[in-house]
Parts: sequence; structure tokens; C-alpha cells
Amino acid sequence: MAYNNFTTEEVFLDESINILCNRIHEELINSFDGGHINDHFCITGTVAKIIQGAGAEDIVVVAFITDEDDIFDYVGGKLQVLLNPPGAIKFTDRIQMLFENVYVEIWHTVAMGTINTVSNLRVQDTADIPAYIN
Repeated sequence: MAYNNFTTEEVFLDESINILCNRIHEELINSFDGGHINDHFCITGTVAKIIQGAGAEDIVVVAFITDEDDIFDYVGGKLQVLLNPPGAIKFTDRIQMLFENVYVEIWHTVAMGTINTVSNLRVQDTADIPAYIN
């Protein structure tokens, strides 16, 4: 069964962003164990804060975070090729991909802290979201 939690939960008003986030998760789950992804990859930044009850605001970036080298390397390699964003750049601590209507960042960190499940979505606990991630 295809991953569809972003669409089901209607996280974004723009359905294409929900579909993109679903695809990112589905590709990761297909390439790694689903439990491994649940424990080492999640939403962070403003989107995670809103999902956990913060007030709604305009989203500039959809940010994800991982503490696993293999996941980060996969995103910067094979996943980036599969998604084929019009613009992408890999830094030592993050990968930025520019799509037609949204920026996506995947951050690499040493430790993620607590990951919560809210409405079937894995999100970094608000207290653990680094201040530099939007």
C-alpha cells in the first residue's frame, strides 16, 4: 500500500505538496525498513510545530531531519534523482531541493531528540527542533 498520510491528514492546502511528501516517505520506506525510517526520519521546523498545535502560518520550507548517514546519503543521491527537482544542492548538514511550488530541506544531525506521532505523522518534538530550521 502506498504511503498517503500527508494526503489523508491534509497537511498542506496545496495537494501537490502532500503528494510530494508522501512520495519522499514512500521511497524511503521502500529502500529502508519502515521502522528504521520511523525512528530516524521525521518532519521538523515550522511544519512540525504547526502539526503539534502551534498557530498556522505561511510555510516557506518543508523540512525533514535524520540522524542516519545512510538515509541522508540516499536522499542526496538516489532519491534526488527519482524526484528530479529543478534545483538541488547538497551541503554537509542539509540537502535543499527546489520544486515548482515548495522548497524541501532534509537536515542531517547527530541526534534528533524525541519523535512524536501526531495524526499518523512522525514529527520532531517542538522542544528539540533546532532554532536554525524553519
